[in-house]
Amino acid sequence: MHLRPYLNKIVVLFSLFTLQVSSQDDLTKKQLYDILSKQAADTVLIDTYNAFCWPIYCYDNFDSAIYFGNKAIELSKKIKDIKRESIAHRRLGIVYTNTSDIKTALFHQQTSYDLSEKIHYKRGMQLALNNLGVIYLNNELLNKALGYFLKSLKMVEETNDYRTASNLYVNCGIIYRGINELNKAKEFFLKANSFAKLKSDDDILIISFCELSSICRNLKQVDSAEIYLNKAKKYVTATTTPKTKFSIGINEGLIFSVKKENRKALACFLKTQEYSNILTDGITLFIDIGDEYNKLNKPDSAFHYFKKGYDVSVEHKLYDNIEYLSYQMALYYKNKNDFKNYSKLLEIHLNAKDSSSKITTAQKIIGQQLEFDFQKKQVADSIGYSQKEKISNAQLEVANVKLSHEKIFRIMLILILVIIIVFAVFIYNRFRLAAKQKKIIEEQKHLVDEKNKEILDSINYAKRLQEAILPQKNDIQKDLDFDIFYLPKDIIGGDFYFFEKHNNYIFIAVCDCTGHGIPGAIMSVVCHHALQKSIIEFNLTEPKLILDKTREIVIASLNATQQNIKDGMDCSLIVLNIATKKIKWAGANNPLWILNNNLLTEIKATKQPVALYEAAKPFTDHELELAPDTLLYLFTDGYPDQFGGPKGKKYKEKQLKEFLISIAGHPLQKQIELLRQNFASWKGNQDQVDDVALGIIKLN
Repeated sequence: MHLRPYLNKIVVLFSLFTLQVSSQDDLTKKQLYDILSKQAADTVLIDTYNAFCWPIYCYDNFDSAIYFGNKAIELSKKIKDIKRESIAHRRLGIVYTNTSDIKTALFHQQTSYDLSEKIHYKRGMQLALNNLGVIYLNNELLNKALGYFLKSLKMVEETNDYRTASNLYVNCGIIYRGINELNKAKEFFLKANSFAKLKSDDDILIISFCELSSICRNLKQVDSAEIYLNKAKKYVTATTTPKTKFSIGINEGLIFSVKKENRKALACFLKTQEYSNILTDGITLFIDIGDEYNKLNKPDSAFHYFKKGYDVSVEHKLYDNIEYLSYQMALYYKNKNDFKNYSKLLEIHLNAKDSSSKITTAQKIIGQQLEFDFQKKQVADSIGYSQKEKISNAQLEVANVKLSHEKIFRIMLILILVIIIVFAVFIYNRFRLAAKQKKIIEEQKHLVDEKNKEILDSINYAKRLQEAILPQKNDIQKDLDFDIFYLPKDIIGGDFYFFEKHNNYIFIAVCDCTGHGIPGAIMSVVCHHALQKSIIEFNLTEPKLILDKTREIVIASLNATQQNIKDGMDCSLIVLNIATKKIKWAGANNPLWILNNNLLTEIKATKQPVALYEAAKPFTDHELELAPDTLLYLFTDGYPDQFGGPKGKKYKEKQLKEFLISIAGHPLQKQIELLRQNFASWKGNQDQVDDVALGIIKLN
């Protein structure tokens, strides 16, 4: 039986802690932002920045936490406040630990310790030592972790700090649990629990109870495990951190799993995903969920989660996880009789199993190679010096020979001149050949440039044809307060916007056709024609019926059923009855966003394209009751899918929503310009990944 590698690891990784140093740590996010909006003293600003770094943004918004941590360090240095600078480094180290950037986390914790030592700030030294220990603990360097915890514990004993003592007892208990000395670990967790009760420290109480539950579960004492877990749950409040809630969820799921109540275990693991903010926690859940699906005889679902965990593990070179997950995926392919993928993943499994020893061996080889290269260089230098001496002696001997044998010298001179002449003729011929080749290359380049110009002219002509089907914004703005940000990825693209006024109705849509560039442009012509035909020729006014009929026309135009062509479009379509002012909407994959009074709501689209689709069904209408000044957003996925920013990540819909809310007070034309500037700023030097179309309608 293949053992999962992470079963022997620590399930509840104790989160790092810091010290409350100012009243700002008790304030809400809104209260802290109120402080920033006022003319506050530098020390108050630093305390506020530190509070944003930890605990406000530490667990769920790393970018903001890092930003405020750096602001605190910068201002502390400026006013030479070493104590506050040490606190800022310590809190920033916690954030980087949560992002799994261990090198940077160690740097900030060590810097915090050094600064605290410089001013004899013992509390700061002790906290930094503890946090360094936790970082090594989380990375399974148990001996290093224990050393830091013992140093920290010694300092705590001098001050009778019960709260910190309880933290350290938890950390030592985790180490003993990691080396499988469960009874010793249990002893430390019970001590931590006792000290936590003295200080009414709910977080430590929850963690110690969870650890005691985990130990009892591993000792097959399931009833005791449940008792400890239920005790932990009693201390959960609205302020309990996501990391602590994750510990409860993972322990509860594992207890259900041991009791073979696999459906309950699966539900528990799935729910616990919302508390997973750290990389290793996410992979642990993917493995647990996959295992439970396997126990429920749902291999496809199990494979889905194993694959997610495998991809993340490969990206971050987590070889223990790769070993287990590649083996589970190999078994899946074996059961599917896909022996090609089975053998491939089995090889990955074996390679991962040997990776740790291979890395150590490689490091030794590199060290030996460096030493060998150094010795080789010394030998080479020695030989070079010897050769130089020999050459010098030979030159003296030749000079003596020349002086005594002038005739031989003349013969050698003639031979050298002959060689120079032959070499000059050779160089001249090579020059002529190179000139001839250069001429050929220039002719070929000219031919290629001509062909490129022809192709570019054709594409530009296609662009004019595509622009001909797009409505003029001036025509739309006669009937609607409307503007759009439209930016194809290439000269031409697959996104388009549509406007038609027919039989006392206004029809407006933003659509995303399959592909971009020339293929996308061709599809946009087909889909635009189908949409227009559904309205003009078939006199349809219900958006769902228009999309249904458009799908029929697109399938027929492409002969899609015969050829099995699944190209088409995603679409967001609004129909406005001019007489009644009623608005209806239907969407194919693309949603509708509605903004009113700074509240943005989303109407989900029917999850299918306007194309040949196996699970095709009729589209759904939504009748909208909207107040004046409401903003409607019709868009494709090009804007939120764009990669960029400081980390080269996707922009995503959440960030787009926040930006739209922030600019909603501006006129539409200004909003579009701000969207354009924001897109360019986010994209930076990255390539544009898709066509972009985002239209805004303001109801008057």
